[in-house]
Amino acid sequence: MKPTAASLLLAMALSGAAAADPLPPPEQIVSREPLNETPRDALARAQQMYSRNDYRAAIDSLRLLIDQHQLGSDDEIEALRLLACSEAQTGEMGEAESHLRKIVGLRTDFALNENQDPVAAVELLKKIRRDDAEIILRYRQQEAADKEKRRKAEDEQYRKSIKPVIIERTVEKHSLLLAIAPLGAGQFQNGESGKGTAFLVTELALGLASVGLFTAVNVGYAGRQLDTTSAALANQLSIAQQITGWLCIIDVAIGVIDSVRHFQPQVVTEKKLSSATLAPFVSSSGGGLSFQGAF
Repeated sequence: MKPTAASLLLAMALSGAAAADPLPPPEQIVSREPLNETPRDALARAQQMYSRNDYRAAIDSLRLLIDQHQLGSDDEIEALRLLACSEAQTGEMGEAESHLRKIVGLRTDFALNENQDPVAAVELLKKIRRDDAEIILRYRQQEAADKEKRRKAEDEQYRKSIKPVIIERTVEKHSLLLAIAPLGAGQFQNGESGKGTAFLVTELALGLASVGLFTAVNVGYAGRQLDTTSAALANQLSIAQQITGWLCIIDVAIGVIDSVRHFQPQVVTEKKLSSATLAPFVSSSGGGLSFQGAF
């Protein structure tokens, strides 16, 4: 079939149009961003796109702005807010949450305008706040538990590092009857063993001497006819017996007075023990538990 004149004219017109307006090569395609545009101008342009509900263009422009420019704190927060709201409008909730979390990291008291910003973005920010509150609560609980664990470990280490000191307290009750007994018994009860020994020795010596002289006089000379010499000796022995007897009585009296003067109904003593054990005991006055140890 031969081409008609009309078809030939149409083909020539199309080829001429193609030759007159050829597509530029890829390397000659330039960005939509105006030349010499400042970051603040780019942010203002993105705000206009967002106001016109051109969310996809706003997202592309804002991502390029954030990636390529170092923004001030307020401008960065505004750019991230517009980006998160635009992403919420286009359903990119993961990206929106990521950018909202970044804003919260920059400004903890950040809040969206519930009357102007998208409901999806507002609810997403509330969810972030709730999640962060739970994370903070768990962190604080874990921190408190770790602190208590460290404190217990330090206390245990401290207890192991020190040697326990145990005080043994003994209450000794004294008898008044023993205080008036002879032979230094009261002094020994009062804890004055030196005095007790002195009174014991002197009282025994004087007492035994008096008894011995008395026995000698009564056995050797009593009931017998004595000459002058024997009578004089017996008289001297009798006088010595009386003197030693009275001296023994005086010695006993001094000992009793001294014992009563220093008498204490009970005496409490304490001992510091380096180690101790708990053991039962039984005495004439009762029983109980006592600490025993070496010191």
